[in-house]
This record gives sequence, structure tokens and C-alpha cells, in this order.
Amino acid sequence: MLGKNTAPEMPGDRPPGLPRAAVLPCAGIIFVLLVVSVSLVGDYSFVFSSEPEAFLHNVRYLYIGIPVTILPLVYVFKSGKLWAIRLIRALVRLANAIYGLAIVLAAVSAYFSTEDSWLYFLLVPLPALALAAPLVYLMNTKMARCRWLDPHSLPHEWELPAIHDPNDRAYRGPR
Repeated sequence: MLGKNTAPEMPGDRPPGLPRAAVLPCAGIIFVLLVVSVSLVGDYSFVFSSEPEAFLHNVRYLYIGIPVTILPLVYVFKSGKLWAIRLIRALVRLANAIYGLAIVLAAVSAYFSTEDSWLYFLLVPLPALALAAPLVYLMNTKMARCRWLDPHSLPHEWELPAIHDPNDRAYRGPR
């Protein structure tokens, strides 16, 4: 028993980098938030003004907000820290809640908007939200199956990132 590590395995930080199984949930968060934000800006624009110029005027604010949101998220996704794993799981739950809310708000805004702008609901938010539906499903199933994204998983259960797998093209050997 001398020299053998008998300490129990504990959950903790993961190796840096994302395993392939974790890429879809992390990219899904960004894509769902992007689609939902475009849909919500469109709903806001067409409830208060039925002109297409209002949508184009308001969507320009997304050009500032989206990069400011995405850059810190990419760092968080690749860090592998335990707090980052918990944050990713919380963001997936938030993306699901916001996606459901966006569907309800799109239907309500189509109902309460001016006479001809209900047609807008068929042109922008409905296809955008329908496009995001399969990704939301895949994001949730991959999140449930990927042990690397479970904060309670043990180190022997983790899928290692590609940079640690010698059989992968992205492998970076010891320095």
C-alpha cells in the first residue's frame, strides 16, 4: 500500500479544451440565443411599428451585443473549470426558457399587432424559431449524454478533448 494513491476520486476541473461531445451544446447555446434575439427584436419592431424599416433599424443593435456575448462564452467553454461547467449547464437551461418564451411572445405579438403585420409572423420569427427547434432538441440530448458537462462526474468518466487524444488530428503532444 505504500506509494499507492488511495484518495477517493473527486469531481473537479476538466482538462482545457472541449471534447467533441460537448461542442454541440456549447454552439447550440450561442445559436439559440442568436435566433431568439433576432425573433424578439422582430416582435418588438412589428408590434410598435408595422414597417420593415423598424426591424432593420432595431436589428443593428445585435451587431454590438452578439460579439460582446460570444467572446467571453468561448473562453468559458474552453476553460474546463468546474464553475464554467456549471455556467454552461445554467446557460442551456436559460436558452431553453428563453426559446419557449420567444415562441409565446411571437404568437402574442402576431395576435396584438396591426392589421397586416400578422403576416410578418409567418416570414421571420416562425421560420427562425422552427429552424432552432431541432438544435434545441439536439442540444438537450447531447447535454444529457456528455459526462464532461456533468459537474458531478468523476475524472475517469470524462471524454478527453481532442488535444489530449493521440489518435486525433488536433493532438498536441507533450512539450
